[in-house]
Amino acid sequence: MNNLKTTPLIIAWLLWSLAGGFLYHTFCGTPGSPVADDIKDPLSLENDGIGSIDAGMSSFKDSDFQFSNLSKELSSRIDGYLKRLKKNPKENIEITALYGSHEKNTSIFPDLGLARANNIKMLFTQEGIPGDRIVINSKKVDDKSIEKYTSLEFKYLDEIKREGSLEDYKVLFEHEPITLYFKSKSDDLILSTDQREAFADLVSYMDLDPGIKVDIGGHTDNTGKRDSNIKLSKDRALKVRNILISNGMAPQRLTIKGYGSKRPIANNKTAEGRSQNRRVEISVQ
Repeated sequence: MNNLKTTPLIIAWLLWSLAGGFLYHTFCGTPGSPVADDIKDPLSLENDGIGSIDAGMSSFKDSDFQFSNLSKELSSRIDGYLKRLKKNPKENIEITALYGSHEKNTSIFPDLGLARANNIKMLFTQEGIPGDRIVINSKKVDDKSIEKYTSLEFKYLDEIKREGSLEDYKVLFEHEPITLYFKSKSDDLILSTDQREAFADLVSYMDLDPGIKVDIGGHTDNTGKRDSNIKLSKDRALKVRNILISNGMAPQRLTIKGYGSKRPIANNKTAEGRSQNRRVEISVQ
């Protein structure tokens, strides 16, 4: 009789043990088990090298290319990417920033996505990852949900393929500095499509050669007094420098100088000539 009373308890205990073991092996796994092998940290060194879309984590505002803050999740992701890149010096990363087709391009780049990606790239270069190990890209989307059109994509690369070589960019900027024009008696900047493309090329050149620096020279026409023209030309050069910094360029690589009206490139006796002399020239040294 006593044995019959304890039998149900023994059976219950055996069933509980079997169920517990099944749950443990199913959800926790054991070293080397097939289940454990399938669960991989997306930032671990053992994964396939592909990052995922970080939707809604970039903290970009509509039509803005500067992130106001970094979410905790995105900061954690970037820390993981940095750790991996530092451990694997032969590995590179591609940063793709999305932008909405309805957004206004407020940057100096051909599109808002490139400007966003370049600002995120700055977080990597500030932590010691060379610019030549990072490539930026952009993608236009029609979705009007801000979480979608301000998203980011990260992808690991064994090799970076660029449109131009270091020698190509060197030849380009030795013979053709970027020239920006201003309205009369103003520091309001006018940007063309070609100039935006030139800024994208400049960023690629600076990535490939960390030793180069950029000279920003301000110029005016000959209207007004000499001292005021010198000041205006410096103000214009400083504004361009600040614009370049806000777009993700390293401030220590940018120098400015104001020349006033001393270096005209056109005849100051005509309105067209004066408009050409009101400029900032960006050259590489």
